[in-house]
Amino acid sequence: MTPAVVLIPFFIGAIPFSLVLGEMVLGLDVRDWGDGNPGATNAFRAGGWRIGLPALALDFAKGFSGVALISALHLSLSRWAWLAAAIAPVIGHAFSPFLGGRGGKAVATTFGLWAALTGPYGPCALGCTLLLCLVLARKSADWVKLAAAFTALGVTLVTLGVWAELWGLWVLNFALVMFKQWQGYCI
Repeated sequence: MTPAVVLIPFFIGAIPFSLVLGEMVLGLDVRDWGDGNPGATNAFRAGGWRIGLPALALDFAKGFSGVALISALHLSLSRWAWLAAAIAPVIGHAFSPFLGGRGGKAVATTFGLWAALTGPYGPCALGCTLLLCLVLARKSADWVKLAAAFTALGVTLVTLGVWAELWGLWVLNFALVMFKQWQGYCI
């Protein structure tokens, strides 16, 4: 495996689109809003839907980029190399070298990753569960809502009968998102 297969999606994931859009369009730093992270949620808080939606779409696309790159280049990789390239943009977003290792919480990039891997099924499981939690468990902590969403994603993966290595990716992605949530409480 060539390192570029992992490094290119990692650096695509590391581009802080919310910060770039906030600076270019609004002339402000989206980290000054909300919880202080450079993600799409704070782009919404800083500039409404005109900044938030493009930031969300770009963060989603970043998550999609690793799988898309492999598919576009018709690369023949081992499943583990393929999974490393798939998760690379999510890790890049969460620990952006352009921001000194600090990044977003990787939720939108997670949606993009699972859209690339499962089509609409993964994002629907994540999104419907988060929406249900927002309606029924408004006062619950964000990590509880995300844990429920990842549980629904796990059930979806069982239903789809995915290959065993994909469960390693699910565990890594779940741990990463939970770590970023925990880190957000400690800042």
